[in-house]
Amino acid sequence: TVEHDTDDPTALLAELTTAALERGERLEELSVSRPSLEDVYLELTATAGEGPAAGEGPASGETATPGETSAAGQTVVEPEGAGV
Repeated sequence: TVEHDTDDPTALLAELTTAALERGERLEELSVSRPSLEDVYLELTATAGEGPAAGEGPASGETATPGETSAAGQTVVEPEGAGV
């Protein structure tokens, strides 16, 4: 599984689907999801300077790494090997 964190899922989906079509691939397991209420709560209540605890997602102002979801963004999950 490959995850992309974005504030603009429409543009990211267009990029991913265009690249897949150019390669003749199908994105059969492509999905778009929003962060859970718990993820949003943990991000909003993380105190500045401390950062999040393991598994709580990125603190405000940090860039999410693959597998994490920011409160403002959405995570686009695509099948392994279909990354752009």
